[in-house]
Amino acid sequence: MQSHKTWFNNISGKLSGYGIWLRGQEINTLHESEYNNRDFSILFSRLSSYKDTSDSFTHRLLYQIAKDIPGVFPDMAFLPPYADTKFFDADKIPWMLPVKTKLHPKSFDLIGFSNSIVQELVNIPIMLAKSDIPLKKSERLSNAELPLIILGGANAINCSALFCDDPLVDGIFIGEETASIRTLLEICRDGKREKLNKREILDKLENIEGFFQPDKTKILHKKIKRQHSLHPEQLKDAPILYSDNADTGFLRISEGCPYFCSFCSESWNRKPYIEETAEILYQSAIEQKIYSGICNIDLFSFNFNIHSELYKILWMTSDLFANTGLKSQRFDHIAKHPEIIRLLQVASKSNITCGLEGISERMRKYLHKNLDNKILYQSLELLLKSHIRELKIFLIATGLETEEDYKDFNQLLQKIKQITQGQKHVPRIIFSVTPLVRFPHTPLEFEDAPDKDMLSKIIQTIELQSKINGFEMRSAANFNDYYLSQLLVRASDERISDILIQAIFKTKFVYYSTIPDSFIKELNLLLSQSGIDSKALLKGHLPNERKNKPWHIFDTGISPDFFEKVYNECVAFIESDSCFGTHKCSSCNACHDSDSIKKITHSTQPIFYLPEDIHIKLTTRKNNIFPVHFLISQGIAASGILGEKMGIALARALMLSNKSLAPFYFGYKNSFWDTENKGTWITGDNIITLMWEKPALEIFNNIKTDQNFVEKINTNLSDEWGKIQSIIEEIPKDISLYISGYNKNNLSEYLQFNHLKYTQKKNQDGGFVYELSKDSLKKDIVSSLHTTRDETVLKIGKKFNLEVFLKKCFDTKDYPKLSVVSYFK
Repeated sequence: MQSHKTWFNNISGKLSGYGIWLRGQEINTLHESEYNNRDFSILFSRLSSYKDTSDSFTHRLLYQIAKDIPGVFPDMAFLPPYADTKFFDADKIPWMLPVKTKLHPKSFDLIGFSNSIVQELVNIPIMLAKSDIPLKKSERLSNAELPLIILGGANAINCSALFCDDPLVDGIFIGEETASIRTLLEICRDGKREKLNKREILDKLENIEGFFQPDKTKILHKKIKRQHSLHPEQLKDAPILYSDNADTGFLRISEGCPYFCSFCSESWNRKPYIEETAEILYQSAIEQKIYSGICNIDLFSFNFNIHSELYKILWMTSDLFANTGLKSQRFDHIAKHPEIIRLLQVASKSNITCGLEGISERMRKYLHKNLDNKILYQSLELLLKSHIRELKIFLIATGLETEEDYKDFNQLLQKIKQITQGQKHVPRIIFSVTPLVRFPHTPLEFEDAPDKDMLSKIIQTIELQSKINGFEMRSAANFNDYYLSQLLVRASDERISDILIQAIFKTKFVYYSTIPDSFIKELNLLLSQSGIDSKALLKGHLPNERKNKPWHIFDTGISPDFFEKVYNECVAFIESDSCFGTHKCSSCNACHDSDSIKKITHSTQPIFYLPEDIHIKLTTRKNNIFPVHFLISQGIAASGILGEKMGIALARALMLSNKSLAPFYFGYKNSFWDTENKGTWITGDNIITLMWEKPALEIFNNIKTDQNFVEKINTNLSDEWGKIQSIIEEIPKDISLYISGYNKNNLSEYLQFNHLKYTQKKNQDGGFVYELSKDSLKKDIVSSLHTTRDETVLKIGKKFNLEVFLKKCFDTKDYPKLSVVSYFK
């Protein structure tokens, strides 16, 4: 099928970020030729844009799994940025355009939608339609040339809106075990080899726990397979996307959550809680550093501060990384383990985020936060007196708040002011409030969901109280987001799927970050015309009515009696303790044996290494790093991106060529052609400066004498990204630029902007020579400049600014057409 590469090359300058999101030259991706060498292809398609998902590791992990399966070729697609859709539509380009091959998505055997949040579900119809793929399963299965469509992801368990007789997707996978994902892809690959039809392949897939067909849910009871021992597949040689945080990796230190917060879908759907050991994490971390060129690591966990080997992990990561990111922690753990404050300081964690959720002690009991005012105030005092820069506190508006709760919240605000009064450094304090979506498979699924008018009044009161007391307040979600999310997760009428599709196409709605009133109005109108009461869709149900709900087909492993027990506690505003570290099992039924139960109930957090010891180690490392300057020949893949990405590519190539370098890499410093947060449109010579600890310097001496080492580096770097030439001590004095590929320029405007006086003369090549005056030469911006019919050539000085030169001489949309080549002597 026809490739759209020519279209992309012609249009890229008009696309968002010059179309770099669609370039498809990410490191650690297969060469496009492998599409023909492997007999099964899968397109992992996100329902949000590249920019919004590039820091996520889900699709990167999926790609990593797929490319390691013999015979499988993966590619990636993303929702086009809103500004780019007009170009796609004008030229009839499929929205699910694969970034690597640029082939039509119908050229693939399988399309895997990754659904991370509820609202993204509304993008499935438009993504299919704009890619010329039928919306009905029956039409897709009857055409052997069309790919299978399977949906997975964190929100896959909350997709009853897709359940109907002729659904938008052919299958849904609600598991997260990487072994099951691998098996799923192998079954699809083998099915194609055995020339099975798509229905036969889908039937075979039903043998995988967690996989089902959304048109067969009435006869289904599906148990979700959960991990009971944790050796998770970490990111290793996953694609390195063009993200602002490409130098930072993810290290999953645990899976699930041991608490029973009544509102939290992940807390109830991803049990039991399992931790990875520090020793295994160390091996995973160093492999990821080598293969991905990272210098920082984020610990990935629902609550990082409860891990039993946290101190050991931080001691370990301080050996490998410049910075260790710590996100998502519980207030109560801070009060019970005050030494965590010093640990946060050591990790340079000055911006703290904590989930308070309920605005009062009463509401926190309803939400099962196990956080009374005494513990909360102790935690706040520890945090606010520890010289942090910012504290962000998440709140939830439940719809049940009363004057009693507002008084409690006001008491909290007064307490914060009291703690910070007279402090020299008062941290910035931000509250963020969001409406409570009551998810299936949580105790609150039985509760009525309040309408948006009621929630609006509650949130306005919370915001007003915060602002009156001098605190910042942000609303994390608007009410249309809340309403649509609540409606979708409680969809129990098969007509909703069709109504949703009609509303989407009538309003031409695509979800990016907000939901307009026009879409909600049309959706409610269509519901009403179909005889469906939208208010009834927000209603809860009795526990004994759960068996009539479509999501009842899933067995998450939690005992139904336990669901009902916690629900009864919630509505009575009482709570029982979590089993975590309490020596008492809650009998939720998630753990599969006594050993699993004991690991949770008897969990402790010994201090293997004192925070001060970790601080000394980090300080010693930072005081012993040195810049190393690499002269490289930069390839086309590096053109238009920040120099930091080229630094990552080079660091990766160096560490792959000599893995003993890995512990000593400390990060990217700069590129000779660095610009201010904009891409560097340069191929040819460049100088990349990376920071290393002293032991690495001896290894680098081999570059000067060991040609095999140099060849190995260049093989790992690849021609697309460039080649290493040498290590240099100082910047060359003679630097030239050759610009070709687009002969329209505004050199006169550039020279005048820099107050460079010149004489313009025609030369024999059909171009001009610009003779600069002596005073102009003294400015050390440009030393010589001439043009031919096809190119512009200039020698530059120390004060030359590439960004200014390109901006003044060329239209920004033409940057991708330019060939800007630099030479150093």
